[in-house]
Amino acid sequence: MQPKIKKVQTPRIQKAKKPLFIAPKKIQKITHTPSYSRERNLRNVDINRVRNTWLAWNNGLRREMGLHQYTLRNELNNTALEFSQFSKNRGYIMHGRGGSDWCKGSGNYGCYNFKAIDAWFKNRGINPKIINRSKHTENLGWGYYKCNKSDCTDALIKSIRKTYNFFYSEKPYNGSHYRSMTNKYFKWIGVDVVVDPAKNRYYLTIHYANDF
Repeated sequence: MQPKIKKVQTPRIQKAKKPLFIAPKKIQKITHTPSYSRERNLRNVDINRVRNTWLAWNNGLRREMGLHQYTLRNELNNTALEFSQFSKNRGYIMHGRGGSDWCKGSGNYGCYNFKAIDAWFKNRGINPKIINRSKHTENLGWGYYKCNKSDCTDALIKSIRKTYNFFYSEKPYNGSHYRSMTNKYFKWIGVDVVVDPAKNRYYLTIHYANDF
């Protein structure tokens, strides 16, 4: 009888532990990215390391402030990639989604139509919970980047650090980018960047959200 009891108990223990290991990996583990990404126009860049470096910068700040850590989420990485592509295609950054969205024009960066952005996220299956009037937000940045080395990851990280520093520089007046980095309620983050090689310019999108 004892061998039969052990045989029954062993799978129960494995089934109880299995979700504890697998569930976080489905969210945090980013699928392999080849050295050349046609979507991003990035050659010899490890986009996973770029994402994790940005996350480390942001979470270092949050740690200093006693805030919980942000976690990368694939759905938000995907939306960040999509919007970075959109920014690259129109040649400038702004939060407007085009079409009927009244946020238009390259000089209208500060325009933020939450309803249009919320609808854009919902159309992609992302509808976070509302916590203390907080749901999701978006930070955008751009800068110059050019690299023809065998490994351009560090070069891209060095370039986007300038955008991170710009966001952080809003700390004295608690600007909107800085508030996104230090939000008490957001839990998830998505990061992606697309390059326009003709202009040697990168377009960066950061998406933040509550649980969904």
